[in-house]
Amino acid sequence: MKEYGRRKLKYFIAPELIPQVKELITPYAEMDPFAKEREKYTYTIRSIYFDTINFDFYYEKLDGLKIRKKLRVRFYNEFDPEGTAFLEIKRRYNNQIVKERTKVPLNQLEQICIQRTNPNGHVDVFSNGSVVMSKFLYNLTSLDLQPALLVTYEREPYVGLGDSSIRVTFDKNVRAFISPELEDLFANNGFDFITNGRCILEFKFNGFMPKWMRTAVAELNIRTQSISKYCLGVNVCQNSC
Repeated sequence: MKEYGRRKLKYFIAPELIPQVKELITPYAEMDPFAKEREKYTYTIRSIYFDTINFDFYYEKLDGLKIRKKLRVRFYNEFDPEGTAFLEIKRRYNNQIVKERTKVPLNQLEQICIQRTNPNGHVDVFSNGSVVMSKFLYNLTSLDLQPALLVTYEREPYVGLGDSSIRVTFDKNVRAFISPELEDLFANNGFDFITNGRCILEFKFNGFMPKWMRTAVAELNIRTQSISKYCLGVNVCQNSC
């Protein structure tokens, strides 16, 4: 799957502000059905980010390079031996974000990320999933990427009424630890909390920001910030070592 021209605006907010945000977006968005049946209406996102031994991706972000990328493995919620993970490549070209990802069985992650081989044995040029797999493996091997940081948090998501490409999310309890092993994807201990008790509010959309989002931002008196969970996690974890 590939997403072109996606825009994502991020804001730090105090948890006490969440009810007011919800009140403002309620006429235009509803809870994501994946979260409706879950406790506290949230799901857990677990991501292992890969980087070079010199943390080149981290420094490219800090330096504000207009063309950059990052690779991660993502899993949702609790451990399930029959579950599905995602390989993700996220690129930025100036102000455009392109994200490619493909599903893989959880039990294939070691073969892909540690042994660095394609469990399917070949690339089907007509299958986007196979192409993403090929790109992911190419970057792992050519740049000698290693697991650099585990980031875990709870997400409360909302989708636009009549337009599922519009999303509003609240990311809570954002935590991380550095230099994880692949099996640490489901760890529950050893984390540093990295947002000083704040939540991360994200508005996501294609093209132009909807008017109701702009109105909400103005009423809340909040400002867009460049927030990278990966960079925040590296900063906090390195300083706590």
